[in-house]
Amino acid sequence: SFMRKIVFSIVLLFLVISAIPLVMLQIMAPNIASSASTSVPPSFSWFGLLFSGLFSGGFILVGVAMIVGGFYIYFKEGSWFVGTSKRLVEWRKNLLRSRDWEQFNGTVEVSSNNLSLEMRTGRMQSRKNSSPQYVPDRVYISGIEDAILIEGICRKRIQENDPTPTGVSQVSS
Repeated sequence: SFMRKIVFSIVLLFLVISAIPLVMLQIMAPNIASSASTSVPPSFSWFGLLFSGLFSGGFILVGVAMIVGGFYIYFKEGSWFVGTSKRLVEWRKNLLRSRDWEQFNGTVEVSSNNLSLEMRTGRMQSRKNSSPQYVPDRVYISGIEDAILIEGICRKRIQENDPTPTGVSQVSS
């Protein structure tokens, strides 16, 4: 609903900006008609006026869309996170995402009130003039109080649910 209003406003703004040259044409038309009787030929072009209006309107539309998108990103609400003994649950509006603690590799970064959890999954990213590099997926949690305390709890849950064996035990026969 909110995004529809924004898109409608942007399209309406584009149409108004594109119509400005046509309004200017109506104002200038009597002057052009009177100059037709003189020996100086008119240098007026419908196509040029329309093209310049659409061209400048396109750039203005892109600029307005970037400003609106920036405000939307800045003011949108974040996610809610809940950690259970087996999963990290993320809820954002109508999206519920659950990740097992065993999907995280144990690399946790803390900076001020932000937390970054690195996952075992990821993708290969190609680099210029070298071989592709593996880039792991990350879960970012920002704006939290007691980030150090939360980091300790996350590390504990990741270690409790780690699927890799920690040591080799000897089996007696």
